[in-house]
Amino acid sequence: MQHNSQIIDLDASSNNENQAALVPANTISDPNIIDSNIYHVATARNRIMRKSLISDAQFAELYRTITRAHLRLRVEYPTQSRNFDNSEWDALEASWLELFCDVEPEILHEAVIRFIAKDRKGYWPNSGQIMGAVEDVLADLEKQRREQQSRQEAEQLKRYYQRIKNGENCGTCRHCEHKKERQPWLINEATTKLYCQNPKSYKFHGNTGGRGTAASILCDFYEPIPH
Repeated sequence: MQHNSQIIDLDASSNNENQAALVPANTISDPNIIDSNIYHVATARNRIMRKSLISDAQFAELYRTITRAHLRLRVEYPTQSRNFDNSEWDALEASWLELFCDVEPEILHEAVIRFIAKDRKGYWPNSGQIMGAVEDVLADLEKQRREQQSRQEAEQLKRYYQRIKNGENCGTCRHCEHKKERQPWLINEATTKLYCQNPKSYKFHGNTGGRGTAASILCDFYEPIPH
């Protein structure tokens, strides 16, 4: 952001220097001078650093992120941006610093790009419009995350049933005990029941009330019967 006076290093380390870090160098030479052009940004810096407990270096990176976004907008909306004086730029920077201090730089960059791409009116955006674009970006990312998660879960389920089909199941696991049991309604015939003996498995017979398991089930602790 270009102001009339030179801006000194943003990476001041002392809390007492937090306000001075954004003060024009020629102002610091006389401590009795208060330049209203920098009051808003300095105040925003102090609020953010108290609220978010960020370091000077982190604030400097946030400040660079905001000024990059404003530079892009200045290029896209040159007529309007030329009408802003230094105090207006300072107030705008301060507002964006506090509004977007928790937004990742890449998210803010994408939001500004989207606004520019969709804008047909040619007016400099207000902060709410950019925040709306940020929310749209975050919503799209969340949608992509859910879709990716659904694809991964579907793929895992597909592999799970394929393993069962290939013979990896409770019926062929070394942790399962095979018992032949007669049922009251099958007098002359015995059926084979499977009882998991692995306490780590969710099908462990001590946790299932003796109901056992089945050859159509596979748990994370499957081990084939040694030959």
